[in-house]
Amino acid sequence: MRKFYIRDGSGTQYDLNGEQFIWLLNPTGLGVSYANKYSDIKQGFFAPLNTDEWQTQSIVCDFGFVKSAYEVYRQFMSWLVTAEELIIVYQPYGNDKFYRRVKMDYIEKTELINGQWLQTPASFTCLTPWYKPSTLSVVIQGDTAGAMTYPFTYDSSLVYASSYNGAYGVQLSPAGHIPAAIQMTYNGAVTEPTIVLTGASTGTEYGRCKINVSASASLVYSSLYSNSFVTVDGQDASNYISPASDPFFHLPLAEPCNLRILSNAEMTGTAEASIYYYYRSV
Repeated sequence: MRKFYIRDGSGTQYDLNGEQFIWLLNPTGLGVSYANKYSDIKQGFFAPLNTDEWQTQSIVCDFGFVKSAYEVYRQFMSWLVTAEELIIVYQPYGNDKFYRRVKMDYIEKTELINGQWLQTPASFTCLTPWYKPSTLSVVIQGDTAGAMTYPFTYDSSLVYASSYNGAYGVQLSPAGHIPAAIQMTYNGAVTEPTIVLTGASTGTEYGRCKINVSASASLVYSSLYSNSFVTVDGQDASNYISPASDPFFHLPLAEPCNLRILSNAEMTGTAEASIYYYYRSV
């Protein structure tokens, strides 16, 4: 049985499957709609100019309120209209949950049906595709241990440029319908780090983020489509990023890739990464 939930940016969540006397009913807009454009090249032939989704794709539904319908509705609305961020969670089958940031357009309030049931039409504009975060967490031990725990590994036989004295890496597998975004946090000291994404099979370099400043405590990297940034020790490091290559890269669909952190000095910190897989429809 499919399930729906809605949560705010802090993680507070309403179950919409009757657990809290609220149901999400009659949903539409769960598929995909393209805004394709074509060039007429005559004689009945057309060349595609671009393929993208409509900017204002919406999820339209009804909310059904049962026990103490007016009271539950008021509590739900007070939370909904004050939330700074809204995320609809969709579990079509099995245990996989998919997330989509939305903005509420409207909720219409009606009278009780048969004196008990309240049904309110609603609409939400989609701000992202569906996505499924998959977190890779690691603990990187000191030099005496000589290695990190799986899935990140350190290999002393690898040869990097002479300027790099440290390197951590992990292989990432493609998934979804859109190149995946990457968030990564390194806690510890790192000297003028470089984050590189290369194809595991072809060796193609898909992106390189060279940061011309050292961190004493932390490095945070994000290539989220709506929130790309780099911070060093909690401060914006955008002015220190080399413009020579694409710094905010995404995991391609074509092949597995190796994600590496390189440093001009040995690294002994800890790191974790989250990969955000995006889907047109689930």
